[in-house]
Amino acid sequence: MGILPYNCVVIHLQDCAWLNSLLYRLPDKLFPQNPAEFYEKMTQIIINMQSCDTISRFKTTSLLFSLLNDLINAMPDQADLHMGYNPHINKAIKYIYENLDSPINIEQLAHKCDLSKSYFHKAFKESTGLTPNNFILNLKINRCKQLLHLTGMSIGEIAESVGFYDCVYFSYVFKRITKMSPSQYRKKMRD
Repeated sequence: MGILPYNCVVIHLQDCAWLNSLLYRLPDKLFPQNPAEFYEKMTQIIINMQSCDTISRFKTTSLLFSLLNDLINAMPDQADLHMGYNPHINKAIKYIYENLDSPINIEQLAHKCDLSKSYFHKAFKESTGLTPNNFILNLKINRCKQLLHLTGMSIGEIAESVGFYDCVYFSYVFKRITKMSPSQYRKKMRD
């Protein structure tokens, strides 16, 4: 319920074992690749939920699965996170996602996974193809790109939301990775 367009949509799914096994692999927050299409589906879900007939319930279920599928496909780096990694690396990745807004110390992360720093670093790189630091940095920059594209948050607020407390350093890192400044990226995505 609310006034369109939505800034945030929360989907609460009733406890279902087969669905939980699919969803536990996903981070708590996902961002749509095509916001207009996402909002249209969300609006249709809300309209259909107001009807109590069988066809509307079927349409609601169908739209919800379509919406979840779109979110998963838009975030392949997030959707595949916990698949096929050893339990220590899964634990580390889960911790990284849950604490993306804070500085993450690799030594402490290794300790949380009951591994030595050197073995953790090696196992993490073998599992993900990236060093832990590069993995974290890529996630933070991807999250920032989504926020720049989909929100009106200031660049400083976005930087802080992923644990960059120095806006100049954030801009330097963002430009090094994306080849454009955060404001250039936002302008490009909105044109």
